[in-house]
Amino acid sequence: MRAKMDWRLRSIVVGLIVSVTGCSTTVSIKGEFAPRVLAGENIRHIAIFDFSGPDGAVTVKELESLLIEARSRDIPYFKIMDHSVMKNLTGRYSRNANSLDSTNKISSIGRTLGVEGVLLGEVTQSGVHKVKEKKEVNYCSSRNDKGKCTRWSYKTIYCDIRTATFTVIPKLIDVEKSRIVYSKSYSGNSTASSCDYNEINYSDNGLVAIARKNALQDIRLDMAPYHKNMDVIIKSDDDTLSDVLQEKFKGAVEFAEANRMDRACNIWRGMYYGLIPTGNYNLLYNLGVCEEFEGSIACAQALYRRADNLLVEPDEDINEGLRRTRLMLEQQRVINLSEKQSSDYASLMEMECPAH
Repeated sequence: MRAKMDWRLRSIVVGLIVSVTGCSTTVSIKGEFAPRVLAGENIRHIAIFDFSGPDGAVTVKELESLLIEARSRDIPYFKIMDHSVMKNLTGRYSRNANSLDSTNKISSIGRTLGVEGVLLGEVTQSGVHKVKEKKEVNYCSSRNDKGKCTRWSYKTIYCDIRTATFTVIPKLIDVEKSRIVYSKSYSGNSTASSCDYNEINYSDNGLVAIARKNALQDIRLDMAPYHKNMDVIIKSDDDTLSDVLQEKFKGAVEFAEANRMDRACNIWRGMYYGLIPTGNYNLLYNLGVCEEFEGSIACAQALYRRADNLLVEPDEDINEGLRRTRLMLEQQRVINLSEKQSSDYASLMEMECPAH
């Protein structure tokens, strides 16, 4: 029977889709990565105060929505304090931190609220800069009876170039330690142009909204775990097998190409247990891909290592599998540290893991 895996390791990746590129069958796997900046910080329950500056209110609303949606292993990463509860507890301060002139005072309010951190900030720029630009363009000034251009001419046109810039400086305060643990300036830009021959596609407010979204998305990636798709190659052939086993192996590949990794993995596992010796590196590698697809990163790494030990020369796919699983285990270790979870990851990473 398969050893029971730690749920924290099983949920780091989720198999998505399978595609065929050239001669390679590729599984798309969604990996979970630690926050780019706040990795290791133990602040999950936060209160968000108003941001000062232009468009501060809408900035808070949109950033709060992004942080509420942030998830790790399908569990909300942050607990955001409700605004009405904040108002009842803090009275006149409510969410407005503009009048609070010290980190100690803000921390005191945070302790009253019962949160671990207070997020506040300042929007330093939110607007559109406009310039006119002159361009020389060529155009067809004469055509024959068949509509073919017989003469090209040049003319001058004038374009309105509009560039929206949004800059915000968020600040996260650890209320227990009364110190700023995170403060950084973020900027987003968006540009649109309209010339004599076309119309304006975005309003000024629309351009600012795009610039703001770009900046806030960077904050989101720095503060909470995020997901990214990774393409993982499946071994599609093995000429060391007999004709019968080769047919089974390729049949599993066909299931994978049809987005049926469940059937593909069942076939490969059946071959592993009953049909061929365990010393087949292509089969062990594909079983490692199955474990990654199902979220068992430690098991995947163990299978890649077993496949690697059978090689007499390096294999690019196996090398990449080892590199990728080391990365994902390290990412999960960092996320778990920031979630105040303890685990002996050294032993988990070295664990022996059967194919199923």
